[in-house]
Amino acid sequence: MVVHFVVETPVKKFLEFLPRVSNIQAPIVDFSDVPEGKGNKESMYKPFKNAVDQSDVCPSFKLLNTSSREDPVVDIKPDVGLFPVSVGTKTATISRMEVFVEIKQRGQQDAFRSTVNSGVAVQQEAKEAKEGQPLLETSIASIKHRGQQIEYTNQIMTLQHRIHLFSISIIGHYARLICWDRAGACVSECFNYHDGSNNWIGEFLFRYANATPEQRGFDPNVKRATAKEVAALTKAVNVHLSKFDYHPHRRAELEKTADPSYPVYRVCVKDQSSNKVSQYIICRPFFEVSSLCSQATRGYLALPVCNRTKLVFFKDTWRPDIEGMLSEAEIYAILRGNEELLPLLPVVLACGDVLLSGGQVQCTKTQDSAEDNQWVHHSARLRKLTRHRVIQELAFPLHMVQNSKQLLGAVRNTLEVIKLAYHEFGILHRDISVGNVMLNMDFAGILNDWDHAIRANVTRQGHPYRTGTWQFMSIGILRNATKPHTIHDDIESAFWVFYYIALHHFKLSPESSKSSRLTIKIFDEKDVESGKDGRVIYSGGDIKSSSLTSGEINEVKFESVPITEALHQFAGIVADYRGLQEARLRGRKAAAAEAAYSEQVIEKVDGIIKIFNDIIDNKNTKWPENPNDAVEDQFPKTTVMEDHRRMTTDALHSFSVAHRGVGTSGHQFSKASGSGMLPPTSIPAGHGSTSSVGIAVPGGSTIASGFRASSRSNSKRRADDEGVDLEESGSKKRVKKLKKGKKEQKGKQGSSTPMRYFTRLQSRLGLKKED
Repeated sequence: MVVHFVVETPVKKFLEFLPRVSNIQAPIVDFSDVPEGKGNKESMYKPFKNAVDQSDVCPSFKLLNTSSREDPVVDIKPDVGLFPVSVGTKTATISRMEVFVEIKQRGQQDAFRSTVNSGVAVQQEAKEAKEGQPLLETSIASIKHRGQQIEYTNQIMTLQHRIHLFSISIIGHYARLICWDRAGACVSECFNYHDGSNNWIGEFLFRYANATPEQRGFDPNVKRATAKEVAALTKAVNVHLSKFDYHPHRRAELEKTADPSYPVYRVCVKDQSSNKVSQYIICRPFFEVSSLCSQATRGYLALPVCNRTKLVFFKDTWRPDIEGMLSEAEIYAILRGNEELLPLLPVVLACGDVLLSGGQVQCTKTQDSAEDNQWVHHSARLRKLTRHRVIQELAFPLHMVQNSKQLLGAVRNTLEVIKLAYHEFGILHRDISVGNVMLNMDFAGILNDWDHAIRANVTRQGHPYRTGTWQFMSIGILRNATKPHTIHDDIESAFWVFYYIALHHFKLSPESSKSSRLTIKIFDEKDVESGKDGRVIYSGGDIKSSSLTSGEINEVKFESVPITEALHQFAGIVADYRGLQEARLRGRKAAAAEAAYSEQVIEKVDGIIKIFNDIIDNKNTKWPENPNDAVEDQFPKTTVMEDHRRMTTDALHSFSVAHRGVGTSGHQFSKASGSGMLPPTSIPAGHGSTSSVGIAVPGGSTIASGFRASSRSNSKRRADDEGVDLEESGSKKRVKKLKKGKKEQKGKQGSSTPMRYFTRLQSRLGLKKED
């Protein structure tokens, strides 16, 4: 994940996050008994806690040592937590913790600086940053400390449905105050809390204790559910799960939605168009984007309070609040103006931006603190996010398709929606993926999740970051993150969705199945490099391009003849467009030529739709004898090591039987194509992922540094308009872009072409570092 920090904020300025208590001075907290650097850090817990308790600075709250406390839901143990006094010691879980305190013994463990900087030092770093010079490297201890706090914050904010969260970072006799939200974190300057020169911690706790829950970061629309509501949700979920006995994977995915250890909430949702307020009971999300600074999309099975027998889908997300970009509620309001689109869209029950009690929209504040901070230049990466909720009737994910005809129908419907949305309203979806192409209760295809949609005339002005789900992005978008999104990108994404589901859930012919494991890896191909500001930059699409232009996809055949026919014809049209686009790029007339080509786009889409209709409606189509020819996932997620070992074996086999000779680009291989770099979202629990942290420092630079953090599996791997920062970690070990041709040219003397080819393949699969 990428987290943006606004650091060195003056403490007086930071305290403005909480209202000042009028005419009352905060009690002085005496921390002189807190030791530094002697013994272990546990020796600091009790003196710190006693100092706060004796001051009576926040009598309605209490500090508890949580460093060894096991939580029933999440595997985190902050050193000290602030809880309401009404919470008993035994029930003081993470879901009840309001502020966490992370304690380190020495200043060298500061998460944001290795030492306490003077104003002169800060100014010097600002000068160096503006001149493009690298900032000082952080220590391993600092990286670990920072990663710890990010993980704690993400877990707490998700568990409690927070708007923002406060924490205190103690480093020996120094401290920092931090305010976290989904845009990033505002970090105070480092101050000595021990010598009595200030009462900043006391002032912070005093203001916090006298603030409203909303000011402390809680969503006023979310309340704890009653025991009867919990029982009703559990019963409804169990009834729903009984429908999935034939689909064990999906059942296991949904079972956790009624996790008895997870807190259950009642949430009020106000529909933006009708102003009607409805209430829903939710427990644990069945999918979530586990990244702190992101749209943090989570999906729940929800039970309407007014109808406790029928479950619905509940989505909570933080949408980018960008000029010209419509909210999902606004998009649905527009699309519902065309009756042809209604059966191809999800049934939306309520949606809109989430409001505070005063009627203001819930949004992030970190970007504002960056603008106000004299030391920090506002980065385009640090942007405003607004909370948005969508309630829909339940739909099935595309991987639950039962047969070939349903799959072809779902793809056909997706193309219809893409065409109508663009032709009638000039709207582009921009995230066609297996998570967003869904099936209604009749197993007909619908296109869901329009939270990244944008008007075509807006996107032609360019957009700072690519948007979509990495595996299904078009080749053009993968190669160029700032490429304006066009309808051709949506059409091509629909093709990759079709190909992906076919490979995963429909049997290949015997001659094609031998190379299937390597074929499936084309979706995860990813090259990485370090940008000028230290941010990790991703690119890809080369293997997708070669598989289209070389005709490799036409060599892939399925037992289902209709799928094979539709796939090959669809691939031919996408390849024709890709070939034309490559020619335009070489002629440096890409933009003008694409605009001219777009005039014919409706005719092109109609041609693709006709391919599917001709197959679906033709009485002579040879459908498989098995009416339910879809199968369980043939390439389920595995552990990283298992995946690497299997890919090595497959690569060796494919190399020995299918090598055709490799050009300087290294992509013209027949069946040994793909990348083994799995995004963190596909790493099973128990495996770590290296994440990138962006720090906005005086002068406005961003430092990218790695830390080890646990990563949970997500069923929805969305780029969240973050340049795909959410999908892939910023591991410094792999921050070397694959330079076309250069590595081969610099190969060892005497090395044969086949050996150089396989060495390169190993590197692309992530099996070894490139020399």
